[in-house]
Amino acid sequence: MLFSILRWLIFPFLFLGLSLHQTCFGQGAITPDPAKQWYDRETIYLLSPNRYVRNNMVYAGGNQLRREFMISPGGMQLYVRSRRTRSIALVFSLAGSAGTIYTLVSGNRDAFRTFFWVSLGTGLASGALNSRANAQLNQAVWLRNRDAMIFSESQK
Repeated sequence: MLFSILRWLIFPFLFLGLSLHQTCFGQGAITPDPAKQWYDRETIYLLSPNRYVRNNMVYAGGNQLRREFMISPGGMQLYVRSRRTRSIALVFSLAGSAGTIYTLVSGNRDAFRTFFWVSLGTGLASGALNSRANAQLNQAVWLRNRDAMIFSESQK
């Protein structure tokens, strides 16, 4: 019993270690491809809604991310829509939290059930809006990367 538990705990870490070793140290023999180098240098990918990686450097802040979208009008529109959706989700979340805190502080026992359901509803709505904002942001990054590739092709 103990061996089977240890096996399930240890073997994934051994596999992960071997995989990382191959990834980090096994790339010396690969010849650099100009397209891959350009792709790594010019495209971005998200770490969080306000942090992204470009050219193996981590950047933080909404203003820097907004600057990245200047080359893509469609990406910029989706980025702005994503920020607006995320702001609305934050308002929903704060409203639900404020209602719950008010109910607890006021001590009004009759309002507990009502505010519980209101808080639950605003939390679910906030989660759905955050999910939509993440999808919009991912699509905006995809459009930005595509437009960056098209822009680079037209420069050649």
